[in-house]
Amino acid sequence: MSIAALVLQLGSDEAESLSEALLAAGALSVDLEDALAGTAEERAVFDEPGEQGSWTRLRLTALFSTAAEAAQRMHQACAACGMPVPAHETRMLADEDWVRRSHEQFAPIQVSERLWIVPSWHTPPDPHGVNILLDPGLAFGTGSHACAGWSAISRAGTRFSTMVAGRASWRLPR
Repeated sequence: MSIAALVLQLGSDEAESLSEALLAAGALSVDLEDALAGTAEERAVFDEPGEQGSWTRLRLTALFSTAAEAAQRMHQACAACGMPVPAHETRMLADEDWVRRSHEQFAPIQVSERLWIVPSWHTPPDPHGVNILLDPGLAFGTGSHACAGWSAISRAGTRFSTMVAGRASWRLPR
């Protein structure tokens, strides 16, 4: 089963109200991103939605079950916002295994000579090392962000190492 993606560009002053109206009208999801991303006009913005300094042009993508539903809901949402229907396109997205596709972005991370953080669906690269199997993105984040600070600290004279990851730490047997 494919999904219909309704895609359009609009100003930041219209983006929040239209995205909320599309969700209220039955969109499966709505995503807003910088319409100028990847161009010379792109600029980094680190504010919260609705604050000053947001991108001036946004690309809105709303997902619907069918193209007919996308068109109907777009008209309904624009009427609710009191705005004319802007130029837009509808693309059909092929059905695919999104879980498997998301797994492709995660690989084992070597923390030290013996310590590995390994996504649960991978085979540990060093079967004799200390392999911590986890599901990236659930309770533990991905482990790849610089702030995560994966590190192994050996304590002389003890049988344990301490692994620190962000705000959590574990005592691991050597």
